[in-house]
Amino acid sequence: MGTPSNFFPERDDAFEAWSVNYLNALKTWWVAQGLDLKDLNDLDAATVAYQEALARNAAAKAAAEAAVQDKVSARALLEAAVRQTARFVQAYPATTNQDRAALGITVRQSRRSAVPAPASAPLVVVARVERGNHSLRIADAANPTRRAKPKGVDRALLFVALAPAGAPAPSDESAYRFAGLVADGTATLDFSPDKGGMQAYYLARWVNARGEPGPWSAVASGTIAA
Repeated sequence: MGTPSNFFPERDDAFEAWSVNYLNALKTWWVAQGLDLKDLNDLDAATVAYQEALARNAAAKAAAEAAVQDKVSARALLEAAVRQTARFVQAYPATTNQDRAALGITVRQSRRSAVPAPASAPLVVVARVERGNHSLRIADAANPTRRAKPKGVDRALLFVALAPAGAPAPSDESAYRFAGLVADGTATLDFSPDKGGMQAYYLARWVNARGEPGPWSAVASGTIAA
């Protein structure tokens, strides 16, 4: 119920019904007073304009819901196609662990290696937050002030997971998507405008020249500036 100074219903559909009733009742009152209905032409036009705008808004919402379903279906098809090709790459005799790391697919552990798998974990720092992007610095957790990678390390594998503001970081590493290979200790990630306000969580791990990964880093995070 509206107050005496604000009698409009809050819901759009209720306001539409109220405004139509108001217009019809007002016309009846207007005629009863011997007034000219032409005086209500602006109110009549405004009522019709609101009804048309409300219909367009409803159509846009329906189209958006259909677009979301279309995206979900398209992603399912893409994931199926990726899994099919990834199985082929994994089984192909010439595929190396470095190939697997570059593709962002599961890197197989090797029992024998001229260079051992990295023993330490990286340290990921969100160094700068700007509108739509994060600048990261990746160093060795054992020597965070040094820019050099640990001995035997070729580069870092970087992963990211997005969550609503205030949501905790995913505890399962599989929830993080591959974001790229980092060779020089710095990386910049760009985000689309619709991700503004979300929280980005980062994980990384060192990998040697044979594609063998080391331990996971601690989680780093930053808010995506809108």
